[in-house]
Amino acid sequence: MTKEQIGKRKTKQRDAVLRVLDESEGPLSVEEIQELCLDYCKNVGIATVYRTMKILMEQDAVDKVTLADGVARYEFPDLPAHQYFLCYECGAAHRIEVGKVSWSKTGYKRKGYKVEDHQLCLLGTCPHCK
Repeated sequence: MTKEQIGKRKTKQRDAVLRVLDESEGPLSVEEIQELCLDYCKNVGIATVYRTMKILMEQDAVDKVTLADGVARYEFPDLPAHQYFLCYECGAAHRIEVGKVSWSKTGYKRKGYKVEDHQLCLLGTCPHCK
């Protein structure tokens, strides 16, 4: 499914949400998506963004990311491998590359763990807040 085919029907609001997600430098909360959507479509309410994210999640068109602050954020699933940086000051999440993280699913499986996913999140102050 292409980004153009996402959603049950094409609307200006849904197009704005998809555009914001596509242009973002990190996973975005519903509130951040709604605020950024206003640059493209003046009548995007928070309820519209919640409904759109629900539809996109049902279609596996977005991934839900919950970082150290507990805020649910969303991004497209087809992104290259990445980690996250979460700013203490502004709360923004950024996708970053910190090099290859080495770990083995099989090593943990032998110890009784079932590894389904992993996440690395660096915490600190972003360049904008520094």
